[in-house]
Amino acid sequence: MTKPKPPKIEEVSPAGSNIKGGVAGDLLKQYIEQIEGLEAQRKELGDDIKEVLITAKGRGLEPKMIRKLISLRKKSKDEREEEEALLAIYRNAIGL
Repeated sequence: MTKPKPPKIEEVSPAGSNIKGGVAGDLLKQYIEQIEGLEAQRKELGDDIKEVLITAKGRGLEPKMIRKLISLRKKSKDEREEEEALLAIYRNAIGL
């Protein structure tokens, strides 16, 4: 599902903005509204991800492991190997 992109900030000329206390109110309001829109999209995406994980769990898959696999896929092969080697050293050190 493609989400609409938030509106881009329009540059406001100093002559056309309501400057109070050295702050261009119109421009500040645009940034705040853009951030609010992005936060709403982030919440929607988080909800969408939760739904996918719930569906996967319903099919017998473990959401925690799915999240771990996603995390591993973001890393390069070298990063994964280094992490696994270090984890093996630490496991050995504590007798696991």
